Amino acid sequence: VDARASLDWRLEIWRLVSAEIPQYFWLGKGYAINPTDLYLAEESVKRGVYSPYESAIIAGDYHSGPLSLIIPFGIWGVLAFVWFLIACHRVLWRNFKYSPPEMLKSNQFLLALFYARVVFFTVFFGAFYLDLAAFVGLIGLSISANAGVREPVRELKEERAEEAPEEYAPSGPLVPAFMK
Repeated sequence: VDARASLDWRLEIWRLVSAEIPQYFWLGKGYAINPTDLYLAEESVKRGVYSPYESAIIAGDYHSGPLSLIIPFGIWGVLAFVWFLIACHRVLWRNFKYSPPEMLKSNQFLLALFYARVVFFTVFFGAFYLDLAAFVGLIGLSISANAGVREPVRELKEERAEEAPEEYAPSGPLVPAFMK
């Protein structure tokens, strides 16, 4: 019963707030909160005049990732966040794809966790001010554990051939210069 009530509560918030999207589409509302409005809403909820979700709406706590972006930041904030997610995906994918064997499971876990967080943020529950820290922390962990963003491993022979002059290009196994 509690889960059903919570779901109904969220759906009602989403229905009411989604009606405000056209108003804040181009230039968002921002995070400014009028403390008097918040106080009056909380007192009205206590007295039974307002529904419980009214104070959450005034506080900007929409319990929806996309709504927590579009209302405060407008479409430009949504586009910036989508760009950030694409960049995060690229870093995690490269660290997974070009991972050394000892880091493969860790990078696979970080990539799967990223996908799960994106789906959870978008579909079930999200709050930009909370989830941004989680996404940045996840990317930071991946970059620090992999010492940067991984790139394809090039063969040592190819690197030496590019660095060495044509006449000294090795034809057989690589031999250090001091041993020739």
